[in-house]
Amino acid sequence: MKKTLVVFLAVIITASIIAPAVFADSFKPYPTPLKGKKIAILLDSQYQVGEAFYAIPRFKEAGAEVKVVSHDVPVAHRFRPNFIHYLKTDMTPKEALKIRWDGVVVIGGFCPLTMREDPDVIKIITDTNDRGGMVSAVCHGVCVLVTADVLRGKNLTGNIPRSIEFTNAGGIFHEVAPQVDSNLITAIGPGDNGPYLDAMVNWFNGGEQAAKAHQNVQY
Repeated sequence: MKKTLVVFLAVIITASIIAPAVFADSFKPYPTPLKGKKIAILLDSQYQVGEAFYAIPRFKEAGAEVKVVSHDVPVAHRFRPNFIHYLKTDMTPKEALKIRWDGVVVIGGFCPLTMREDPDVIKIITDTNDRGGMVSAVCHGVCVLVTADVLRGKNLTGNIPRSIEFTNAGGIFHEVAPQVDSNLITAIGPGDNGPYLDAMVNWFNGGEQAAKAHQNVQY
């Protein structure tokens, strides 16, 4: 009986020492490799919900300052006939031109087909690209990059039915996502969220090579 009690007390004491350390490690905050980075999320109403609602928290989790740039206030997507997702618009494209962005991400859905007509949206992208910042788009979002003329000679992917448009713009199309080529990162759809977002986060810590090497490393 005494032996059992001694063993029991030893287990309790050991657990009281080890458990706090284990739990403390479990609740450590995520690393913030993008602290100080400014990322613009470009979208309008009828954006792709699965792409926007993963990208925004993922970049914030990594420490970036993330702003939704849109023409619509609030920006909405009708997910079902009687249910609408809303996102808060932080600024218009014209206001966003005043900021030096480290990266821009064009969300897909139907909105890119009208967003591409705004010269302010295009200038945000070309200015970021010319500085060597990250330029990224998913699905129909790549159509906006066609107008911005940043695909020439680059490996890319995007909405597959529109692949001819992408190749006509000088891009090298692949049906595999994500695609990383220099400062350009593209994906086909929300099913690519994991490796696509990881590639973007890691791009800031080593460019193309780091993005390709850590496409499946969740912080």
